[in-house]
Amino acid sequence: MHTAESNGRENALEFIKKYPEAATKILDNATKLVVKYLIAKVEAGAQMLQVFDSWAGILSKDDFDTFSKPYLLKVKLTISCLLTNTINPSTSIHPCPDCEGGQGRN
Repeated sequence: MHTAESNGRENALEFIKKYPEAATKILDNATKLVVKYLIAKVEAGAQMLQVFDSWAGILSKDDFDTFSKPYLLKVKLTISCLLTNTINPSTSIHPCPDCEGGQGRN
């Protein structure tokens, strides 16, 4: 959804409200792609990974908890597990402050 620039924010918000099931499918697929991309970055020598949701600030707390937080956590947990077990145990993972401890967005 980030690629839609003209009225992108309004369109994205309208889409997740109108089609929440489709939005979660899109976000699931995007999450899988992000994980593959980050794995490739580590395999290419990246020593640090930074992931953030550039549109999280436009979401309500409930929308953040539904449409952002689970996917950020899935990326973090999947990458952490893969790095620890197979790829590069020395690469560090730093938690997303908004994702840890169920804090969510304001």
